[in-house]
Amino acid sequence: MAWGGAKGAGAWGGAKGGAPAWGAGAGGGGKDAWGGAPPAGGGKDAWGAGGKDAYGKGAPAPQGYGGKDAWGKGAAAPVQVPAPAWGGAPKAGGLIPGGAGGIAALLDVVGCAHASIGATVRGKFTKQADNHGKPTYKKTEQADGSDVLIYFWDARDGDAFSGWWFGPKVGGDQVWAYHANKASGVPPTNGWRVPFNGEIDNSMQIMTPPAFGAPAGKGGKPGLVPQMQHLTPQQLVAKRQEEAKNKMAEMQQKMAETKLKQEQTAASRVVAIKAANEIRKIVMKVKQATADNFDDMQIELQAIMETEMPNCGEQTERISQECEQAVEVTRKRVELINAKKKEEEDKKMDVEKKKKEIKEKAEELVGELGGMVVFAEKGLEELKGQIEKFGTEKEILPDLVEIRWRKIQESGEEVEALAQKCSDFFRENHQAMKPPVQTKRPPTPAEKAAMAAQAKAKADNAALALEDSTKSDDPALAKAEEEEKNKPDLKEVLAGLIQRISVCKKQVEVESNQAVEIKAVVEHRAKANGKHEKIRTTFRKYDKAKNGLLFKRNVMAYAAGEFNFEIPLDVFEGFWPHHSEYSAKHGEKGVAWDKFEDLKVSIGIAREIKRDAKRRADREAEGESDEKKAKTE
Repeated sequence: MAWGGAKGAGAWGGAKGGAPAWGAGAGGGGKDAWGGAPPAGGGKDAWGAGGKDAYGKGAPAPQGYGGKDAWGKGAAAPVQVPAPAWGGAPKAGGLIPGGAGGIAALLDVVGCAHASIGATVRGKFTKQADNHGKPTYKKTEQADGSDVLIYFWDARDGDAFSGWWFGPKVGGDQVWAYHANKASGVPPTNGWRVPFNGEIDNSMQIMTPPAFGAPAGKGGKPGLVPQMQHLTPQQLVAKRQEEAKNKMAEMQQKMAETKLKQEQTAASRVVAIKAANEIRKIVMKVKQATADNFDDMQIELQAIMETEMPNCGEQTERISQECEQAVEVTRKRVELINAKKKEEEDKKMDVEKKKKEIKEKAEELVGELGGMVVFAEKGLEELKGQIEKFGTEKEILPDLVEIRWRKIQESGEEVEALAQKCSDFFRENHQAMKPPVQTKRPPTPAEKAAMAAQAKAKADNAALALEDSTKSDDPALAKAEEEEKNKPDLKEVLAGLIQRISVCKKQVEVESNQAVEIKAVVEHRAKANGKHEKIRTTFRKYDKAKNGLLFKRNVMAYAAGEFNFEIPLDVFEGFWPHHSEYSAKHGEKGVAWDKFEDLKVSIGIAREIKRDAKRRADREAEGESDEKKAKTE
């Protein structure tokens, strides 16, 4: 009996009509074939895999093979037995038979011992589309508001990420279960790791509803056990047991290697995901960086990349691109912000420059006005002094009164003109004298750098933080700030000048009115002083010796020259001792200036006595004449 007969042969390779073939490939047996060899890496029902129904180690042979445990015992030849039907869920590592085209349109996920993931993945799934050349299935109902998908991912991100996945999104970071079978064209029926990096959950199964598969043979009829021509049943059993044992050992070794590789891959994936997440945290900070901390964020990103990038595995290139893109986008944004900020600062600087020019011009004009006011006030003080001196001058004479008055008038007019000039100057320039609105001057780049250094120093040293933060460390800048701080307020200065101008104009008017009143008094005094001076001039006229004394001869000359009067000697000797005083220098008596007025009075009395005597003589003469006239009549 041949081991691989033509299509339709029922023996182990013999002619048509023999027993059904064991494990021949598809098309190797006829209508009574067992349906092909079980899938590689079989599960509990797989033939030759050492399961409970396996033909071989520790498993009973099918009924009719010469006894309970071996072929040939108590039987001359094998008999026909029912072939096991391939219905229900396929075994571990098996593939799901499809409908049209070989791919099922509907899947049913059952089992899964994990409490939370089981509730998520259990249910019916429908075919949606393809991903990486293989079908994708979507659960008919959402789980906690999220979609549940079964999809395939190829090795483009690395072999560790290739395989079948349960997740809410194709290619997403969140996953629930994983199967490393990369060769399967459809989701594997079992052997899924739940969670994705956990142990295999044999309770989780994927099937097509209703259970697929058909019994061996036409209409489910049993096939025939082939008769062995070359081996006795005992030899065949021993051979099959040896093959099953070797296959079991090989399969166990492969499973151990696969498990170790999966565990290493899963661990590497966890490390890679963790490293990528750590880098992406800093990438997010870089994206949110401001112009002030962008450089610090770049340094922090560079540090985390040096630490975590070696752990990113096959995601290294993608993470590197994300970092570069984030830095570039943020740099452009920061440059734009800095450009706008510089533009605003330039505008502020221009405004401050104009304000400074306006302020300097205002200060210049206010200073000029202040000088004019001081000059007017000085003139006013001089005017006051002139008027005061004019009013207190005792010996002034009438001819000096007019001279003094004309000078006072000129000074008053000059001060009045100066005050009016101040008013006109203010009226013409008052707009330019208004100080600009005070705003804080933006710091220059050098000042910014100094402020930043100072802030850093204070952050490093708590003692410095207690110092006056408004005081600059730059001596020149501190001096300028102190001078600016000590400058008087321009508004207050201008208001004070306006008030002083008004006071000056009013004071000029007051002093002018007072001067008129004083003039009347001075004129009266001058008139008296004029008479007095006239007398003194007369005294000096007859003081021939210019020694301030009038001797007897001088007095006689004075009476004769001024009054045409010759003082009688007896009269003269009567008043002379009362008015004269002895001068040792001249060795004789004389009348001093302070006694001259008394002398004049005495001379006047003498003259009056003489006039009285003459009038009396005239009356007496007239009376005698009248008597004579009367007698004649």
